[in-house]
Amino acid sequence: MRTFFITGTDTDVGKTFVTSLLLRQLRLQHIPAVGLKPIASGARMMPAGAQMMPGGAQMTSDGAQMTPAGAQMMPSGLRNADALALMAENGVELPYESVNPWAFEPAIAPHIAAKAAGCPLSIEKLVSYVRAIKVRLADQVKVMLIEGAGGWHVPLNANECFSDLPKAVGAEVILVVAMRLGCINHALLSAEAIQRGGVTLRGWVANRVQPNMPAFEDNLQTLTERIDAPLLGSVPYAPQNAAAGDGDGGGDGKDGSCLNQSYTKTLEQPNTLFNLQPLGF
Repeated sequence: MRTFFITGTDTDVGKTFVTSLLLRQLRLQHIPAVGLKPIASGARMMPAGAQMMPGGAQMTSDGAQMTPAGAQMMPSGLRNADALALMAENGVELPYESVNPWAFEPAIAPHIAAKAAGCPLSIEKLVSYVRAIKVRLADQVKVMLIEGAGGWHVPLNANECFSDLPKAVGAEVILVVAMRLGCINHALLSAEAIQRGGVTLRGWVANRVQPNMPAFEDNLQTLTERIDAPLLGSVPYAPQNAAAGDGDGGGDGKDGSCLNQSYTKTLEQPNTLFNLQPLGF
């Protein structure tokens, strides 16, 4: 199973939007894929039918454990809009807690929210969760997209960062760049940090979060020349694109699919938005 970690140059850069678009295009190309949002802030209470087992383990109808007991999952009614957006585009059905096992209500940095909730985060727990999902979906899915939180160096606790996860689970990285003033510095620093972390930056996506960014093409060319990874695609501006949050401390993501009708039309035919060849497809 090919595994990719989706990170961004900052929070609210459109990671969920881009991840949803990638899932849509993979599905249209008949490549079964699943998107996960392991940690999300800014969740809210919603009715849910999921049954929580003692210790926090989510069980399927056939009794198989989808997430480890060590995950310490939050109450079953707490839902994050970005995780729901990924579920709407997933090629396989998973219970909510298997897509987003750590959901926090305050729209603040995850490690701060986790500490306040008495639910400590760690790389060990995240790795256990990812491996459990991989085992469960080994015969159903060819691609796993793991959406991070915020930018690259987001703390999990006093000693670990979310950026430690890709190397631990053998994931390559896709960087989402919010195309706005300052993006060159943010993108180059992020790309450098990713590569120094000992993981492969497989590609990057230019995400237009403003309708009329001055010198957009010049900025795009500069980034293309300086980032040592291929440009996978340039996502045109759309209101949902600019407004959707990344579930990691801000934004107001949409419930369900975050793709509007114009993007549905854009992706009616495969190979129209992203170049997936650098990803091996």
